[in-house]
Amino acid sequence: MEYKDGSVYRNGTELVEDYIKEEMVLPFETIVVPENYIFVMGDNRNGSRDSRSVGPIPKENVLGKVLLRYYPLNKINNF
Repeated sequence: MEYKDGSVYRNGTELVEDYIKEEMVLPFETIVVPENYIFVMGDNRNGSRDSRSVGPIPKENVLGKVLLRYYPLNKINNF
């Protein structure tokens, strides 16, 4: 994960995050996420305590699973 010019990049590709309503004011260092870990970021980028502060999360610590995405409305999907 990388922060550059006000945007977040994953594997060199800029993330399109239309749900983020304010510019991120606290940049973060580029991080390589190890295999079997995930990098999580809250949508309140200026107030979230996420992987930028606690590091990548082991997949074994993830308790939930997405079954339905209903927002944003143009991306409604069952999994």
